[in-house]
Amino acid sequence: MKHRASLSEADAPEFLRRLESYDRSSSTSMALTLLLLTAARPGELRGARWEEIDERNAVWRIPALRMKMGTEHVVPLSKQAVRLLKAISKTSGSDVFVFPSPFYPGKPLSDGTLNSALARIG
Repeated sequence: MKHRASLSEADAPEFLRRLESYDRSSSTSMALTLLLLTAARPGELRGARWEEIDERNAVWRIPALRMKMGTEHVVPLSKQAVRLLKAISKTSGSDVFVFPSPFYPGKPLSDGTLNSALARIG
């Protein structure tokens, strides 16, 4: 079994600088940043719905139906994550999805979008 590439501690600062300056899509860079802040799986993040986010209590409740093991998953949200979600809501807050597809109404951001961004960032 081949494991996916990982980011070494030494390479993290450079990766974060590149992510911060990623200018192709602010939604994509915000999604990748939230991925780092929550340690969620990419599919869980892409499918995140605003109804799952509780900013007041700083938690994201992923319903059992969307979880691999079939049980609800509660993700604590840091102050940085809550701040980021507030910024994201200014562009996608009227959509069902936190990260809606820019091309397909009613669908979330595609997995290829995040993977392509990571490849571009390096």
